[in-house]
Amino acid sequence: MAEATSVRKPAATTRKRAPAKSKGSNVKELKIPEPVEKGRGRTAHRFSYTGKSAVETKPQTPQFVAMINGMQDIEDPSFDRSNFDLYTLVDFCVKEGHLDMPHTKNPDKQKRRIVACYKARLASEGYVVRA
Repeated sequence: MAEATSVRKPAATTRKRAPAKSKGSNVKELKIPEPVEKGRGRTAHRFSYTGKSAVETKPQTPQFVAMINGMQDIEDPSFDRSNFDLYTLVDFCVKEGHLDMPHTKNPDKQKRRIVACYKARLASEGYVVRA
């Protein structure tokens, strides 16, 4: 019978690495910046209504027209047309029936989306200016 001979493979050679360099202690050079106070978020910018009506623009979406009509018609005394944020405007438009969100699972998220979508257009077409 033939005897089984086992042939060993040579061990994998490992590459020797150079020792890690010591970075030293630079505690004196480490500076922590002072905390910076943040301003308001994007939805909290304050605006003022210019009085322009919705018929003065062409491509009109129902939500855009509802926001403009809401700025003109909101009867709540707590809404100030000369100093408001757009989230509050959308909130009042929904509450007073200018803007409808019937099938919304998350109305807060939907209101923020409306603000983000129409903020630049309201400002660029001259309906609102930064207060």
